[in-house]
Amino acid sequence: MFAEVDDVYGRLDILINNAGIGIHKNISEITEEDYESTFAVNTKGYLFCIQEAGKRIGEGGRIVNISSLLAKLSRPGTALYGATRASARVFARIAAQEFGSKGITVNSISPGPVEPGMFQDASDTIRQQARALSPFNRVGAPEDIADIVAFLVSDQARWITGQDIVAAGGAVS
Repeated sequence: MFAEVDDVYGRLDILINNAGIGIHKNISEITEEDYESTFAVNTKGYLFCIQEAGKRIGEGGRIVNISSLLAKLSRPGTALYGATRASARVFARIAAQEFGSKGITVNSISPGPVEPGMFQDASDTIRQQARALSPFNRVGAPEDIADIVAFLVSDQARWITGQDIVAAGGAVS
């Protein structure tokens, strides 16, 4: 993937790590296969994309990891997903320190529920509860997160690095 970017564009300026899979199971139900597949996409994929981007991105480059509010909250059935999304936040903080001397900013965004997205498969009860947590009485839309990403990759965010921005419409629980 990175070689193709080099061939087509000559350089890489921005990496947005946004791949993810979620398996909703209690800890007692998680299989080794669940663990391996979730960590392969949500953690291993992020790490090696950051590593390759760090080799290619120059001064003024940007890296943004999409994490999740579930990396901060304790909800039954979300241990595996939350753990992998916590790694996205940790990778961003450490990469910000490691790549700062190259003028690269690295941040993460922790969205709450967003529809459409993985959350759209939640039960109606869970979806109603999620809406009620926000003073806006709704869940996020893709453009709510995209606008934050656009800001973080812009020159206006040149002094923001190593941060995690919670984008959950004011949801606090």
